[in-house]
Amino acid sequence: MSLVSHGVRTTDPGPHLKIPLIETDSHIVWGATAGVGIGYLLSDRGRGSSLPIGLGIFALVAFTHGFNDLFGKYIGPLSTLLLLGPMQWIGVDMRAATPGAVVTSVSLVFAAVMNTLLVNVLLWPVLAWGIRRSGRIEGGA
Repeated sequence: MSLVSHGVRTTDPGPHLKIPLIETDSHIVWGATAGVGIGYLLSDRGRGSSLPIGLGIFALVAFTHGFNDLFGKYIGPLSTLLLLGPMQWIGVDMRAATPGAVVTSVSLVFAAVMNTLLVNVLLWPVLAWGIRRSGRIEGGA
């Protein structure tokens, strides 16, 4: 059974393929974006639009985290299906995808990156906005 078919059918690649800290990347994005919401809320001390925008950003982070809890386990394995065509085209034998093989490692890293990018697609613009805005606040603008 190949890594991809095992992952797609069970949504769990098995204990021998677990990578420590695989979800750390999303938690860093969630923490940074929640910080944007809190920073915006505190920048105007809760006056005007800072309260609904700050709480809205925090709610978006909570929604994204919940979405990942429900569907994140499917996004990674399904994204590895995008690798099947190119890998077979260059001659990689997917039946040789055993734990520890290079193709297995590439598939797992690709799945983790795609999961982080896709699950957090709504947060990337908010995070970029917050980073740009923080520079203006610190610069005195």
